[in-house]
Amino acid sequence: MNIPNAPISWIPAVTGQDHGNILTLLQERPIVAWFSQNGQGVRLLQKVTARLGDDLWMITADEGRKVSVEPTSLAKALHYLTPENGWVPCEFADSREFHRAALAYLES
Repeated sequence: MNIPNAPISWIPAVTGQDHGNILTLLQERPIVAWFSQNGQGVRLLQKVTARLGDDLWMITADEGRKVSVEPTSLAKALHYLTPENGWVPCEFADSREFHRAALAYLES
């Protein structure tokens, strides 16, 4: 699998390691995705509401179908997307970067 080596700055903040910058990072809204080392595809993190204070998130699959059953807190949404479960987190500044990486991953 061709998993991109995208720098990670946002994920430590949202996973509780660096909450000081979370509001700034949320406003920047990078695309956050997880690529499976086991060939399970790509998962995208999506904020359900535009309000920064609302902790409502969904995980969607690369083909757009929902993986999360209902909006949930960020901590619950990220619970299974861990390196221990074979998921590699990546961040992308824009959709062009993300789609190029996802295409390379899916073609490999």
